[in-house]
Amino acid sequence: MKALFSLAILAFVPRCGPVPPAERVFPPGRYAYQARQLMPGATDSVTRRGFLVLTEVGPESLAGHWEVAGYSRKLVEANYNVVSYYLLSWAESGADSVFVSHYVKGKGDQRTLDCQTSVTRPGYLQKGWCTLQRVDP
Repeated sequence: MKALFSLAILAFVPRCGPVPPAERVFPPGRYAYQARQLMPGATDSVTRRGFLVLTEVGPESLAGHWEVAGYSRKLVEANYNVVSYYLLSWAESGADSVFVSHYVKGKGDQRTLDCQTSVTRPGYLQKGWCTLQRVDP
């Protein structure tokens, strides 16, 4: 009886578990990027613009590079993590370097990606926002 009740409840709850591999992928390509982040010690947010170039999008990982001033070109980490791809990059913050985490997932239109960002270093965590819009055909 308890199992049937649980199944009935799950039928009405939106899916919040892992996304099946076939539903994770989106087209590789060049994505226009914009982010607004508050760096350690700053009072005003920084806006970064450029591109995320994805050469491969698989169900478990991404391959590509950043073309964003102040970011390392290399994707330090680009793996799927339960409900989104996790992209880790290094960014300059004055004389300091920080980690910039991105959580990216496809949307129904296949041209715009959901994107969230955060800036971290020991003793510091600040969430920001980002946008990714595909610019090539």
